[in-house]
Amino acid sequence: MASRKAKKKAGSMRAKRVTSNVFAMFSSEQIQEFKEAFTWIDQNHDGFLQPDDLKGVFSELNKDPGGDGIDKMMADAPGPINFTCFLTIMGRKLKGVDTEEVMLDAFKILDPDETGKVSVETIKELLVSGGEKFTDDELKSAFDGAPIEDGNLDYIKYCKIVKRGED
Repeated sequence: MASRKAKKKAGSMRAKRVTSNVFAMFSSEQIQEFKEAFTWIDQNHDGFLQPDDLKGVFSELNKDPGGDGIDKMMADAPGPINFTCFLTIMGRKLKGVDTEEVMLDAFKILDPDETGKVSVETIKELLVSGGEKFTDDELKSAFDGAPIEDGNLDYIKYCKIVKRGED
């Protein structure tokens, strides 16, 4: 029978389990949505996201990830991408995203009359002339599905859509 020291030494050869607080970063509804997305992406249903899974998703969406796009996405992960790793990556990606309140405050600067609306042309002008200038494709993407009426963006609804999804 092996001694405790020998068992301990042998046990240290295995990968150590790291406890993660990733589940505390999201509400149960968000976790469920991420689980649904993960299941959809995991096209071969093996519990891990592989390059072929991502290729299948891009194909279904009629999108081209670019020559090394999938490799770059896979490089975001420290190893095989199971659901917990997927959540960790999503948490890392979303961590730098402004809160709804910060977004609303930014729009309010452009809305001195506090109507909840801002001219789309004003926003476009700022986005193409500011620090990191938006391309035409980026502008189109930014306003895709945005609540625009009579040339004005309803930024209150827009911020809700961006932060919480379609209402």
